[in-house]
Amino acid sequence: TTPFLPENQYYDLLLNEVTDDNVVESFEYEINHPQGSLRQYLKYASIAAIVGNTIFVHGAIDSLTMKFVPSLESRFHLPETSPPPFKSIHKKATYQVNGRLIDDVHEWVDALNEYLQIGLDDFERRPNWNNERNSRGGEALLAIQNRPSMWGRSVVSVWYILKCFCSLQSTCHLPHFLFHHLGMQQLR
Repeated sequence: TTPFLPENQYYDLLLNEVTDDNVVESFEYEINHPQGSLRQYLKYASIAAIVGNTIFVHGAIDSLTMKFVPSLESRFHLPETSPPPFKSIHKKATYQVNGRLIDDVHEWVDALNEYLQIGLDDFERRPNWNNERNSRGGEALLAIQNRPSMWGRSVVSVWYILKCFCSLQSTCHLPHFLFHHLGMQQLR
């Protein structure tokens, strides 16, 4: 049996064919319905969090991701512009076309989580493609989880391990610049 389903439902799944339509219907419910588990997870999720003197992100912080908050106009495709320059600006500054950089780690974390909530609100308002089929709500959230869409500048990453500074046999060592930046703000 499985810990996720009552025994009778588990056997029902084994005995009945699960179609592609069943899978699509289930996925659409989970994200589109206010009570869907994926929708609820994202509603209460954080891209980054600071607990005590430790920072947590969904993927990893590195020289490309540190301080960066993407533009809410980010699209889920390879960017047609150059990456934004590494020039720090204050949190209150408006988003530039390519995003913004925030020096203060607490403000950066707040801005990343605000980005998530604004993206979810956008998805709720516009869950479907527009008539031209070139935009839909929440597209910035699709982009932030895709490092190529962000010029490699996203802390949300499923493939960071490919370029991690760690190995399974050794202790993970943060690059000096990252250690210094976080250490100056009493974080690790």
